[in-house]
Amino acid sequence: MKTQNIGKMVLQSVNQGKEAQVIDYLASLFKKASRDQIEALVQKAPVVLIKGIPEQQAQKIVAKLQELGGNAKFIPASSPDKSSSAASPASPDKISQPQAAPAASQTDSASKTARQASSCSQCKQLHAQEDMLFYNDMWVCAACKSAFVQQIKESGKIDGQLNYAGFWIRFGAKFIDGIITGAVVFLLTMIPSFLLGMLGTEQSVLISSMLSIIINIILPAIYSTWFIGKFAATPGKMACGLKVVMYDGDRVSYGCALGRHFAEWLSSIILLIGYIMAAFDDEKRTLHDRICNTRVVMK
Repeated sequence: MKTQNIGKMVLQSVNQGKEAQVIDYLASLFKKASRDQIEALVQKAPVVLIKGIPEQQAQKIVAKLQELGGNAKFIPASSPDKSSSAASPASPDKISQPQAAPAASQTDSASKTARQASSCSQCKQLHAQEDMLFYNDMWVCAACKSAFVQQIKESGKIDGQLNYAGFWIRFGAKFIDGIITGAVVFLLTMIPSFLLGMLGTEQSVLISSMLSIIINIILPAIYSTWFIGKFAATPGKMACGLKVVMYDGDRVSYGCALGRHFAEWLSSIILLIGYIMAAFDDEKRTLHDRICNTRVVMK
């Protein structure tokens, strides 16, 4: 993940009559924030939203907000923004409280800046920024700093970030799923084929062949769609501690899971290059992950 491309998403205003749609969308992104808080902040725009995701994903969220009737924009971390300079950064999974506008006097402005408070990304309590640690677009209070640093040392990541699964562990999960579906398909095709073959007619042979084709297409599709839509992982991925999520970490719908299954055909028919792409992608995406905007992550 390229943290240098992480910046601020600013929701400046929301068209009347569109608030409910914007609130629903933000509630699906910021699951750790209460719906009442989101509703209050949307109605008090401008609101600064900060989330630890790459710029490309942030741009998609901004585009969705604009589509829903919100006036939003993305500001890279390297670009200062006057409209949101008074707003303090928050946790990646929380919405920051808007700050008061700076006073006309430079002395009063400096005094207010020194007394600005932000929400700790760990304990969610407000603390003075001068007493907090700012790391990766997040504020951490003094009481949580030790545990926060230890968490980074042990896991190499921060809560809320997606830990993408590598190529070989995904290969192992796919191998397990292949054994399971292969065994079931073999049983479901061999028994009818044996019974129909005993008839010895051309019609029975044709029916047997058609039945085999249908089972080989439908069974793997049902297998993949149901398990990913229901549990976010097939048995092979469960065994390897993986799950399939959307780009923002949200659950994959049954429709998307079905589309992802058939998108895997494209990854296969081009000499498996669609699968090999995961070994060279920053987010370990295969071709079918790119098509369906999904990610495979460690649980």
